[in-house]
Amino acid sequence: MLLHPAALHDLGTLDRALLYVFVAGPGNGEGLAVALPHTGWLVVDGCHVADEKLPLLEILETWRDPAEAVDCLALTHPHRDHAAGIRRLIEETRPRYVALSAPPSNPTRAFAVADDPRQVTPTTGRQRISRAVDALRAIRRYWEECPQSELCLVDGEVIPTSSSRVTVKVCAPQLDHLEEALERAARSKQLAERPNEISAVIEVTFGATRLVLGSDLPAIDYAGKPIRGGWADVLSRYVELGQHKGLKLPHHGSRYAFHPDLHTEGQDRAWWIAPFNQGQRLPPMDADGIPGLVSRNKQVLMTSLPRSREEQEPLAAPAVFSIADLPALFSPANAAAPSAMSSSPGDLEPLDPIWCVAFDDRNAIAGAWRGRYALSLVE
Repeated sequence: MLLHPAALHDLGTLDRALLYVFVAGPGNGEGLAVALPHTGWLVVDGCHVADEKLPLLEILETWRDPAEAVDCLALTHPHRDHAAGIRRLIEETRPRYVALSAPPSNPTRAFAVADDPRQVTPTTGRQRISRAVDALRAIRRYWEECPQSELCLVDGEVIPTSSSRVTVKVCAPQLDHLEEALERAARSKQLAERPNEISAVIEVTFGATRLVLGSDLPAIDYAGKPIRGGWADVLSRYVELGQHKGLKLPHHGSRYAFHPDLHTEGQDRAWWIAPFNQGQRLPPMDADGIPGLVSRNKQVLMTSLPRSREEQEPLAAPAVFSIADLPALFSPANAAAPSAMSSSPGDLEPLDPIWCVAFDDRNAIAGAWRGRYALSLVE
């Protein structure tokens, strides 16, 4: 059965007997906000649209009770497309916990390179730092100001929440792998060496319902060899992750993050992709990309077209496209190509590139909503 979503602006007040997952991804960012059953929110990573507007802040301002806590804000790994907006999210939501992939015995190792002068780029009349550096410095300041907020994302850690009806568990990275990666980063004077490989994987369980938030963790390297600490290692410890109701597909649907024990065949599930469109286009549309994912799950939910933010466009309901539509979806309209979609790019608003899916505790989807720029792909 395929999801037939309503418009996001029709969502109204949340039914707090349910769990809601909001996934935002405007072209080259990715962030998630999870409204936990009864009370509390989990925010994972950050992203922005034009003019530095933050979808996750807009979600919280629209659907969160002001008295309700953001239980945890987690930065899964220090990459710009996940770190965008983290500082403002911290400053404006004041989470109970701020979490980062860091060793609990010495968490400051995760900040070791953030103050290196080479991380600052001179520009005309000022200095500019990367979004990842900005995020790390903001986390460190918050930990110093509120020591009780410090939380390290390592395998086996349980993230405390206000809701007694859910368990939020970290399934990667393993501590020894993380420490080795931070040591390599310190030697190379980089924020992180191969930062995707220390991405935190988060499992959310709500009764019989399991959700997997896969971040950017890969399974193989560019030569096709399994990486240490990748999905093969994770699934050897947590084989149950393949039996999920919702999966935020890792690494924007990249073939390098594919693992058959995670990407199991099934249907009536929510699989989300936040496209990445800077340097390379993810997800790919060849047989190892979107078509393969759709064949396994029957439907894939994309937060926006796989184009740059400047080339996005609103999509008329129900915004369901087949695999045959992919070539047109990947490129703006071309007058010489009659089959291409018409394109009238506009300025994205924060709630445009978003999917929201609600789950009950009996392993069922209770509802789905999409922003104006979100779509789904089917066979």
